[in-house]
Amino acid sequence: MDNNKNILISATAIAIGLVVSAFLISDGLSSIKSNNRYVTVRGADEQNVKANLVVWQLRFKTTGDDLIATQADLDKQKQSVIDFLTKAGFDGKTIEPQGIRVVDKQANEYGGDATNSKRYILSTAVNLRSDNVGLALKTQQKMSELIKSGVTLSDDGYCGNIPNYLFTKLNDVKIDMLAKATKNARDAAGQFASDANAKVGSIRNATQGYFSISGQDEVSEGAGGSNSCGGSDSIMKKIRVVTTIDYFLE
Repeated sequence: MDNNKNILISATAIAIGLVVSAFLISDGLSSIKSNNRYVTVRGADEQNVKANLVVWQLRFKTTGDDLIATQADLDKQKQSVIDFLTKAGFDGKTIEPQGIRVVDKQANEYGGDATNSKRYILSTAVNLRSDNVGLALKTQQKMSELIKSGVTLSDDGYCGNIPNYLFTKLNDVKIDMLAKATKNARDAAGQFASDANAKVGSIRNATQGYFSISGQDEVSEGAGGSNSCGGSDSIMKKIRVVTTIDYFLE
């Protein structure tokens, strides 16, 4: 009788232990599953800023049969361009004349019949690099003065003698933009969490993405084409950043 009683007590204890163990294991799995619940969202921020640097290359050329005379004409054009920029108000340190490129059509065996055209083609450029972007914009509107002075502008350069406006102070706005993008991402995660009857927890993983700078009014390719200079001819810029963040759901 005592043996049977002891066996019954032992069996009962084992059964209780198995039930408790099963409960703990089940609770643990539930906790793990809950900790692995997360949502992936994106947050974006955009800011419009004004360019703080202009890089402007004015290209021009001339042709002739006499090399000395043709070079003299090119030098005259170069001085006209320098005078044009100086008169506009740019410091001489911001103006940099470039070297001369010479093409001799008679020396080119694949040039074809050049009897009805000038033998020499001489070209060069004057570069401007300045932080006075407003002055560059005003000067650009007076380009006709260069043509009247006898300068033969060439389209050989990028975007055809159009100033290239740049924004180089990204570090000044980067932190603030990342903070706003992160807030937007958390707001989006909050909406997902609300729909799932959960709360937004800590960040599981975050990817900053990259900053893009384009012309403020630039038309993207997906919207039917882009402007000819990729937004570099726009003095106003649009900065955009997109972050991708995983948030735990509680």
